[in-house]
Amino acid sequence: MSELGLIRSSEGFIGLVLERENAAPTAYGNLVAIPHPIIPQSNRTVWAICTLESPIDWSGRPVQFVCLLSIDKSGEEPQVRMYQHLMGLVDDSEIIQQMLECKTYGEFAQIIVRHKLY
Repeated sequence: MSELGLIRSSEGFIGLVLERENAAPTAYGNLVAIPHPIIPQSNRTVWAICTLESPIDWSGRPVQFVCLLSIDKSGEEPQVRMYQHLMGLVDDSEIIQQMLECKTYGEFAQIIVRHKLY
């Protein structure tokens, strides 16, 4: 996100994500965590997604799919459809498993586009 100019400082951003995580862990369930900074930091709303080969312990919950969410710092809330799409993806264990099995970005992107929920 820093390299793309979406956030000013990766160190400050990471600190705010960790501050939020210390306040309340963001492990969502269904092998998913959705960490985000305690204060919006990016120039636009973005997701950065990471899948892991095997689950890790995230505050007592297994996590294998991490969606780093960064909300537009201008104060404008992202569209409800973005939230609906994200929640529709992470709530569906079949979709999560499909994404975890992807070997390429193209496969991954097809799953996200194919499962538009709005």
